[in-house]
Amino acid sequence: MKIKVFSAAWCSQCEGMKQTLSNMGLEFDVIDIDSEEGSALAQQHRVRSLPTVIIDYKDTTTVVVGAKNKAFVKDLINELEG
Repeated sequence: MKIKVFSAAWCSQCEGMKQTLSNMGLEFDVIDIDSEEGSALAQQHRVRSLPTVIIDYKDTTTVVVGAKNKAFVKDLINELEG
């Protein structure tokens, strides 16, 4: 499972989402949209809101927009691993 979190230093909801994923023991890459590379990746993935989490698992890409709680993330991962 590959998880990418599109984030920015000024985004408090992004920090909350990253903390939720960390507390669940999930590994993820943070893409800072304020960097040149991060901005290009955000455009490529059509990121319009923060935080945006992209989960690649097997042949499926799931996009989650907005901060979500632990229960939501747990249910989503269980569904993907189903």
